[in-house]
Amino acid sequence: MEPICRKKIGEMLVERKIIDEGKLAKGLVLQKKSGKLLGQCLIELGFIDEDTLTQTLAAQFDMPFISLKNYTLDPELIAKIPLRYLTEQHIVPIDRFGRITTVAVCDFLSDEHLAELESIFKCKVKCFLASVSELKAAIEKYQGKST
Repeated sequence: MEPICRKKIGEMLVERKIIDEGKLAKGLVLQKKSGKLLGQCLIELGFIDEDTLTQTLAAQFDMPFISLKNYTLDPELIAKIPLRYLTEQHIVPIDRFGRITTVAVCDFLSDEHLAELESIFKCKVKCFLASVSELKAAIEKYQGKST
């Protein structure tokens, strides 16, 4: 099986006219100095925001994007996952439609984690990409309601 060739995040941001080549070059210099991911460097430099990065990453990996800012989460659905798992993995269950539970993630789940979630929910799990800050805020909001 041939490996999947994906465009680099910087290339995608330039193609979408979100940043220009000069800003990309500055981001790459900071990345080399700091060892951080390019997207984080571009955010630190003020060239993009977190939502733009997350939406571009979602496109890069062919995942649906979701913003949790105005989303009402189901506490019963969230309660099925141990709080420690939510906070360590940055995973928030969003909805359940029939035999599919949708979850928001900020990174890609391993097959092991996906199987674990499918076992917890006893159905197929579909992942949506969300920003780290929105996932953290959703988990904190849930923690506040559950204590």
